[in-house]
Amino acid sequence: MYLRISADKGIRLGEEGLAVDRQRADINKMLARKGWTAGKEYLENDTSASGKVPRPQYAQMLKDFEAGEIDAIAAWDLDRLWRVPMEFEHLLAMVDQQGLMLATVGGDADLSTDNGILYARIKVAVAADELKKRAARQRAKFAQDREAGKDHWRGRRPFGLTLEGKEIKEEADAIRWVAEFIIDGGTISDAVRELNDRKVATSFGNTWARGPLRTILLKPRVAGLMEHNVVRDKDGKKVSFDLVPGNWDAILDLDTWKAVCAVLKTPGRGQAKRTDKEYLCSGLITCSECKEPVYGTYSPRKLKSGVENQRWIYRCQHQHISKVMDKVDDLVIMNTLLEFASLDTAEIVADKEALRGLRASRALEEKDWTDWMKEAARDKMRPSDIRPFRDAHDARMAELDQKIREFEKVSLVRVPTPEEEADNVAVVFEWDAMPLAKRRRMIETVFESITFLPSKKGARWRPELVVFKKRYA
Repeated sequence: MYLRISADKGIRLGEEGLAVDRQRADINKMLARKGWTAGKEYLENDTSASGKVPRPQYAQMLKDFEAGEIDAIAAWDLDRLWRVPMEFEHLLAMVDQQGLMLATVGGDADLSTDNGILYARIKVAVAADELKKRAARQRAKFAQDREAGKDHWRGRRPFGLTLEGKEIKEEADAIRWVAEFIIDGGTISDAVRELNDRKVATSFGNTWARGPLRTILLKPRVAGLMEHNVVRDKDGKKVSFDLVPGNWDAILDLDTWKAVCAVLKTPGRGQAKRTDKEYLCSGLITCSECKEPVYGTYSPRKLKSGVENQRWIYRCQHQHISKVMDKVDDLVIMNTLLEFASLDTAEIVADKEALRGLRASRALEEKDWTDWMKEAARDKMRPSDIRPFRDAHDARMAELDQKIREFEKVSLVRVPTPEEEADNVAVVFEWDAMPLAKRRRMIETVFESITFLPSKKGARWRPELVVFKKRYA
């Protein structure tokens, strides 16, 4: 018994089982009338018979036929089995001298007779013609939908939106966070890790992976747009297309989406490189003795009682100065957060908007330069001719980076919600929600240098021996 639920029938999610049951019930009634006994069942779910996608259960059924395990196939109709004449002819070649009986609710076909083959060929040809006409109707309908800006998600809800195209706030906020994170220099890998740590699932309830998240960010849909008048080359690659407004909510504004795309499409951009900077202040603090950076390390020490004292410290490679890690981290965090105690709501909002614009400008500058260099390579420009343009590009990037550093610290805070304002909260720190890489960048944004001064061996913790120099007075 062969059962198939077509991927192109428009069956809504959750109704597949009902459709299978209807096919199975009709087939069982037919078998009862014939006095046949139902054998092995081959169920193909969400699969078309157009021949464009593999049908593992259909392939298994043919193997069982070749092995002599079955000698008849029961289906709801012949179009459940084939809609492509080539597939039917392939089966006929396999049948050869063996007789195969086909029983369907709409009528039988004995492939051991000429009339049975003719009947089946006519049914398959009609089904193929219907498939071709329906495909043409669907293409026309999709084109009409694109003209009107309508979606055709066919029951598969995109992340961040309902099936009706309305924003789902929690999911949309996650997309907006990832977009800002990427523009801010973060990686897809770190964003995936953060979303999974926050227990933010995909629209199918799965954990995140790099590919799906990158695809969501690059699709025009996330900016409330859709592709129209798509032109492809002979290999099927998109050459050009128009972007038209869709009839769903835009999660990202156009400038932010373009900036994200520019960052993600930058050649050579890959996964984040692993470094030894897995501790908050590794490499950010300098030893006053050797002028070298200090790094986090494990330093066990035995007490007089003989018990080993487990502790983590920061020290330089020459072991001139070392200080207990948790005390240093707490001091650095406190001094970093103190820089924002005097910010007011208006200043936060204005600076965040300025920072967003600067980040977008930097991403687009990088993308434009990459595109220009590709054209220069095609035109075989000499390095000496390229150098003035590169110098101008580097100057623009340096200026943008300088401005971004001046505004970047504002991403550490946010405007309080009405409920928080009612509790007299003036500003909300986002420190705990930040990935380690961004916390480190915030420290670098605020302080030009942090230096360890020496102390006597075994001396108590003295915070004044950690000297901070602000980047901007």
